[in-house]
Amino acid sequence: MCIVHTHRSGTGAVSLQLLAAGLREERLDELVDESMRRLLADEPAYARADRAELRVQMTRTIGLALTRLAGRAIPADLSSAAYESGQLRAAQGIELAAVLHSFRIDLRVLWQAVIHAAIEGGGADHAFVEGLVEVWEAVEANIADVVDGYRDAAERLARGAEEVRAAAFDRLLERGGHDGTVVVEAARLLELSPDARHLCLVARPGGAAPGAMNAVRARLRREGVRAHLQWAGAELLGVIEVADPDRDHEMLGRLIELRDVPCGLAEARGLGEVARGLRLARAAARGADGPRLLRGHWGSAALAADAELAESLVETVLGPLDRLAEPARTAVLETLEACFAGDGSVADIAARTFRHRNTVRRRLQDVVELTGLDPRRPADAALLALALQGRATARRA
Repeated sequence: MCIVHTHRSGTGAVSLQLLAAGLREERLDELVDESMRRLLADEPAYARADRAELRVQMTRTIGLALTRLAGRAIPADLSSAAYESGQLRAAQGIELAAVLHSFRIDLRVLWQAVIHAAIEGGGADHAFVEGLVEVWEAVEANIADVVDGYRDAAERLARGAEEVRAAAFDRLLERGGHDGTVVVEAARLLELSPDARHLCLVARPGGAAPGAMNAVRARLRREGVRAHLQWAGAELLGVIEVADPDRDHEMLGRLIELRDVPCGLAEARGLGEVARGLRLARAAARGADGPRLLRGHWGSAALAADAELAESLVETVLGPLDRLAEPARTAVLETLEACFAGDGSVADIAARTFRHRNTVRRRLQDVVELTGLDPRRPADAALLALALQGRATARRA
């Protein structure tokens, strides 16, 4: 073994700075070999690492730590070694925890080498032992740099990947309905099944908070739900893979951050239908006070698609009820709402409104006489129900 030439102060103690300089000059390759051996044995994340590249990086970072410990000026080509190592490991997809483990191994190797060299020199005293904290500080400086480099690179990579996914989603909306190759490519980049059933989501402009997308996305990922969400101006768009329609309502409960946001969801049978699904979801979002499925709100969505038509429908169908004085008008509308909320029978309406059956019959007869529409006839009932939905939507707006 090559022995480092130790240097002593006037009191006979080993100089930690000169010892570190000696290690760098005489045993750097040996220290790198030992650190690599321990790393490859202890950290599976580095199993497929290129050995030559790994050795170059570790030579630079361990050399940087020893240069710092020696108190020497750091050469320009070495000053960013740890930062560059962090960037490289992020690009390779190695987890930050594994990278930090690598530097902790460096610390142990350096610590043991310094102590062993000092003992060989016979000059390790109490002051020297206290000064060993500088070994930790030198490696800690490397760790701070490697974390900065890793996070900067990871953020750039994430932004780049997000831009690629957003571009794929935009192409899907533009051409997916008639170009199967676009659908296949979008499925690959968005990590979605091209032929699976999806729920398309639209949260209306200005409704969702800036952090809502990341929170929803993180929750879905934790629960193993495949999805893609992105902002389009102030509007939040999303595609959520939900194979079973019976689980659609369960999905509504997962959109916690959107619970007070006008938000619609509509079905797309395959990614090729996503553009259509988003248009339908946008219609479902109009007038909503939280996430709602188009499947349960066809009437209100249809009315929301044309505000002028909806206003005309409400005025034409329900306007004749204005001839009734208050509170009679409100009572008749209450009876109509109860009629369509249940099975339409007089008994059910009476139970819902806490009114006598004769009172219910009289109010339903008022509807027939004033509007010419009979709630007991399916076609008339559909028109009255649609008008009531339009009225409710207008009052919420």
